[in-house]
This record gives sequence, C-alpha cells and structure tokens, in this order.
Amino acid sequence: MNLAPYKFSDDELLILKSEYKLILNDVDLSSISKETIDNITNDCGVYFWLMNFKGKKYKVYIGKTNSLKRRLNDYKIHFQIHSPNDFKIRFFQEFADTHLKGSSLGLFFMKCSKTDYTEKETIAINSFKPMVNERSKTTLEMRTKMQLAFKEYYEESFFNKLNT
Repeated sequence: MNLAPYKFSDDELLILKSEYKLILNDVDLSSISKETIDNITNDCGVYFWLMNFKGKKYKVYIGKTNSLKRRLNDYKIHFQIHSPNDFKIRFFQEFADTHLKGSSLGLFFMKCSKTDYTEKETIAINSFKPMVNERSKTTLEMRTKMQLAFKEYYEESFFNKLNT
C-alpha cells in the first residue's frame, strides 16, 4: 500500500502542532467511553484525524464542527443511513485495523469561530490533502451498488410507512 502521498512532512507537522491541539491519541471509535467524550471541548472549530503507523504520521481527514463533543458522539454511534458520510472515519479505522496492523488514530483540534471555520477547513484540506477528503476514485459498478443499496433502503421504508 502506498501511504507516501499522505505522510506528514516535517513542515506539515510543525504547522499541525502550532495551529492544532492534540485532543485524543490512540482512539478506538467503536469503544470510546462516555467519560472520554464528556471531557472533550464543546467548542466550534476544525478537527484533524491522523494515523500513527510504524513511527510515522499520516493525514487522514479534516472536518469542521459546531461542537467537537457532539461530533465525537456522532463518530461513536452505529451507522446512520441518513448520514453515511459520518461513518467514513469508522470505516477507515476498521480498514486500518485490518490492513495496517498496529496503526492508531489521533485527533487534533483548532478552535475557531463559526464565521471562520468553513474557510479554515477549506484552507487546511487544500494544504494538507488528507486521504479521506480526496474525492473517491471508484468504479461505475461500485457507485451503482451504492445507489441500489440506498434505493432498496428507501423503498422498504416507503412500503413500511404505507402498509401500517
């Protein structure tokens, strides 16, 4: 697997450490405790998931949130069909646990105002180019499977609503 495009350079690590604060290290989103989340800031800002693997750090995902605490709760819950995008970090962690044994996730956060966080997120994504933020390069077959799965889910939902 070619992780090289997502490896932090020394300069990028300096920027990360100067602009973001380490919030959590060695995170397991499937079992993160309520106590851990309760101690997380409720602030608005930009967050940055990174992966530690074999002594190196890799850029995974950058997002924005009105509340970091709420966002972590979103990542902790089970798959939600109305917001499958919210589950991509959990999917990434499962992928890494299987294919990048010994890797771990870390979470960094930059507090900023709601008026600034979209711009700061965009600048960070364009600057760091994390893996999960990149547009997917999937096949037409995979996109069609995804579309059909959504269609089946909603058709069943419609039948259930109309047959009660």
